[in-house]
Amino acid sequence: MASVKKFQVAFDRAERERVARFRCEVLGHVVPPPPEGFATWDEYDRSLPPERRGAAFACTDPSGAGPRLFFQRVPEGKTVKNRLHLDVRVGTGLVGEERLAALEAECARLLALGAVRVLPADDHDESCLVMRDVEGNECCLDRRDGRAVRPVRQLTTRAVSAASTTRRTRRPASHRLNPAHRRPDGEALRRVVAGKARRRCGG
Repeated sequence: MASVKKFQVAFDRAERERVARFRCEVLGHVVPPPPEGFATWDEYDRSLPPERRGAAFACTDPSGAGPRLFFQRVPEGKTVKNRLHLDVRVGTGLVGEERLAALEAECARLLALGAVRVLPADDHDESCLVMRDVEGNECCLDRRDGRAVRPVRQLTTRAVSAASTTRRTRRPASHRLNPAHRRPDGEALRRVVAGKARRRCGG
């Protein structure tokens, strides 16, 4: 079995410093101090060969708990949805109106920093709120903490009601007698819907 290893997350970006400083504001990260012998990162950057100037930037979790985020300049622009994005935990432990209020408050803060809102969280799907950063890359405000986004009883009311209605529809006797054709009971439905909720937004 492999040992647990520390890692950094690398992102390809056009404006690496602008995106890195935005992420600092989003996550509470900080820009690490410049290398020894340099007062600022600009001073360090000017010391590099021309082809390496402005090539990369980074930010770190001041607590040391999270990975270093490394932003490297690339010539090509974004053309499709990113294969990786960050889900930022907001309102963990909250449900319903309290949770939506927490998401909206954080969304407003990020909009002021230059983010763009893509999809809203609402009463139907409150697992995450999809946004784009200052360079158009996807990120989500997300409350996922291993539990269903709403109490299971609320989440499955319509599903159980629909199932009850379906049961009242007359079916052929052969279908009703075959155990393989029986519809799941209420508890099974609750497990199915709760599982779908956990899979939302990468949960």
